[in-house]
Amino acid sequence: MLLFCFILSVSVQVLLGQDLNMDTIYVNTTNTSYIILPKKIDLVDIGNPKQYMQQFQENSVFVKALVQKAGISTILIKCGSEYDFGIIKYVEKNQRFLYDFSKRVGKDGRVGGATSQQSAVNDKGVGAENIESDGLNESNDTNKLQVAAKKFVKISNEISTLGFVSSFIDAAVTAIRNDKDKTYLKVLIQNKASLPYKLEFISFQYFQEKKKGSLKKSVHVGSDVFPLYIPSQKSVPTLKTSALCYVIPSFALADNGYLMVIFREEQGDRILKIKISSKDLLGAALLEDYIKNGK
Repeated sequence: MLLFCFILSVSVQVLLGQDLNMDTIYVNTTNTSYIILPKKIDLVDIGNPKQYMQQFQENSVFVKALVQKAGISTILIKCGSEYDFGIIKYVEKNQRFLYDFSKRVGKDGRVGGATSQQSAVNDKGVGAENIESDGLNESNDTNKLQVAAKKFVKISNEISTLGFVSSFIDAAVTAIRNDKDKTYLKVLIQNKASLPYKLEFISFQYFQEKKKGSLKKSVHVGSDVFPLYIPSQKSVPTLKTSALCYVIPSFALADNGYLMVIFREEQGDRILKIKISSKDLLGAALLEDYIKNGK
């Protein structure tokens, strides 16, 4: 009896030390769902690996269903001595793909602690001066990336042909720069509505045309691209325009390839799509030239 009480006591302490805060993560086979935590991730375990795939990098986890109508699965994420536990559930018409815990407040009252609260929307950081990364690992490489992104987002608008225009929201990629393995995109979002435009998530997909079947019919095959840097700003205030910088891994597309950028709105159905051709991507100037010479 004493041994049972001791084991029970230890088990309760272990559970209290864990973060049972992710609740349910909704996914489907069409798009990737993203989980962002405030610390570097050491381990991710999915209870049903035959029906769900996962990949993690720095402080982000990417989850996608492998089959339609997949069953419920558990997910465990380890960050140092802290654990996050949640449930993965398949939803065919999923509309929520971003689960951002990067600004959560801990038990000690500090950002990045053990108890989760959804990150507050930052409506103050409208311009480039307030651009910063979301919970990225504070390594030298990350610091360099942050500095480069903050400088790049101040670049003058150069492109006027890559955008989406509607009655209440406009979005455009207005500048592109490359370095040895990354592509920098400056995005302007103009909110012309009387309600804030709250970004749920932004996705990037490289598409390459391939021949399929005996008739050699062309099909476009998409590959998800996970951003290396995202801005902390998650909302464009009413009747305001925001400049945002996103950094993604570079990919040498063929002439018929393109990058599709998709913005999805939280609690809304305004979806913005911007198609960037391989010519625009591969023909972009070097980031180094802009950092040194402002061009």
